Amino acid sequence: MVLNAYIAYARIRHVGGQLIFLILFVKILTNEADISADEFLVTIYFTGFFMPATMQRPTGQSRKESASTSVLGGKHMKVAIIGAGTMGSGIAQAFAMCDEVETVYLCDIKEEFAQGGFSKIKKQLDKRVAKGKLDQASEDKVLSKVKTGLNTIATDPDLVVEAALENMKIKQDCFRDLQDNIVKNPDCIFASNTSSLSITEIGTGLSKPIIGMHFFNPAPVMKLVEVIKGANTPDDMVEKVKNIAVALGKSPVQVNEAAGFVVNRILVPMINEAICVYAAGTSDIAGIDTAMKLGCNHPMGPLELGDYIGLDIILAIMDVIFDETHDNKYAASPLLRKMVRAKHLGVKTGIGFYDYSNGGKVPVDQK
Repeated sequence: MVLNAYIAYARIRHVGGQLIFLILFVKILTNEADISADEFLVTIYFTGFFMPATMQRPTGQSRKESASTSVLGGKHMKVAIIGAGTMGSGIAQAFAMCDEVETVYLCDIKEEFAQGGFSKIKKQLDKRVAKGKLDQASEDKVLSKVKTGLNTIATDPDLVVEAALENMKIKQDCFRDLQDNIVKNPDCIFASNTSSLSITEIGTGLSKPIIGMHFFNPAPVMKLVEVIKGANTPDDMVEKVKNIAVALGKSPVQVNEAAGFVVNRILVPMINEAICVYAAGTSDIAGIDTAMKLGCNHPMGPLELGDYIGLDIILAIMDVIFDETHDNKYAASPLLRKMVRAKHLGVKTGIGFYDYSNGGKVPVDQK
């Protein structure tokens, strides 16, 4: 962890950023920060201190203007999040903490799943209150915005963000039901949080267009939102979603549709290649991760990062990119597929390339 932090610190080119980094890192070590050490490193890996200033807000818009501009012309927004898992609950929290949002419908296929997502949000906010980062009244205000239930409660949202399973049919069926039977607001924007699937294909046969609004985990913390324009996505919808992302304190990057979009198209094949290098016996797990951290100034090695993202997600994205391109360079490693079949998915199951039992993190080839 200390080595990872040193490498990340070395990448920051301005004194102010270095000072902020050191303050946050000390707070993490003393358990005063709102995120874990691994979440912090993953955050700075993708965005954080290394994002160019030009990506922080629309060109010509000041920080003050960015914060004060209403995305709905002064009207408070209602948002429906479909899927209350890790991503869905995190996205719901990000919206609920926004002053411009009035109501967040957190929906799932079962009431208890939706309530479980609400519990995740409360747990995160409780941590902030315990550390003095948030007062109880503010937590109560955020939680009061979140309404849980089945998709049928989302009758009047201004925005729907689908965060269901990464499965084309599930997503298409979900949007079709929402558009045809549930949502009554004719101006509602329908967005998918898909990490790699075709926005154009998701929207095929639907009565209204779809846009991609891809958040990164942990959603309340990560700055980046990829805004993906499908073949039938109107330009004005793209601008509206970018403005909504800015209102959340995020940094939107517009992406034209392509398998894996930008981040995952570059990052996930790199992780897959690291798995191939390990499977070939070129180096051990710690050696590969250390080489990439020291040789490329990455704050986290590719195998470690794969564990954190989830090896099942890595495999799913590789399969999507391969199916779209038919290029063998995107073929998933047989070892990756084998590990997913064995449910060795990384942090979420307690074992992947590292063993996370008993609060530790030990390379499995050193056990």
